[in-house]
This record gives sequence, C-alpha cells and structure tokens, in this order.
Amino acid sequence: MQSSLFALTLIGFFASAAGPAGASAAAATATVTVPCGPRPEVVAQLAGRHDERQVAFGLARSGQVMELWAGPAGGWTLLATLPSGLTCLVAVGERLDVRPPPAAPPADPA
Repeated sequence: MQSSLFALTLIGFFASAAGPAGASAAAATATVTVPCGPRPEVVAQLAGRHDERQVAFGLARSGQVMELWAGPAGGWTLLATLPSGLTCLVAVGERLDVRPPPAAPPADPA
C-alpha cells in the first residue's frame, strides 16, 4: 500500500489542544512535523505493516480520541484523532507492558 500520510506541525496540534495558554508555550518550542492522515489509512498501515492492534483508547478533554496500538513483539504506537477526523502519530516505542486497570474500591455497606 502506498503511504498517503502528510505532516502536521506539533505546534499547531498541541496549541489547539491546550487553548490560548498552550499557544504561547508551544510558540517557544521547536517546530516538529508528525505524520497525519485519514484514520482508516493510518490504522491499516499499523495493522498491515506492524501487526499492531488497538489495546486502549480514551477521550481527551480537548476532544481528541487518544489510541494506543500494540504489536506482539512489544512495539507500540500512540495516535490522536482530531474532531475533524484527522489522525496523527504522537509517539512510538518498544517494550510495552500493558497492566490491568485498578480494581474499583469496595462499595460502602451503609
């Protein structure tokens, strides 16, 4: 499959996520480009090229869906999907150790 990902700057990505306060903090950092594209294409590449599957996801307060993908050899990828539907690679790594969520506290008998 031919890659059709394109780049988005982290400054714009995180500044929009953090609001006005994030814009000034982001402006002080270096510009870095991250690969982004339509979610179906991004996840097809993770599954096809890296044998990764989604192991966790959550909704950030800023509206992005954060997803953790992992492969059988311990490689992992963190994705963020913006409300517009654009999916961006946030981080990649190795030696993922997935832990079960903490147990719920016991119910109050009263």
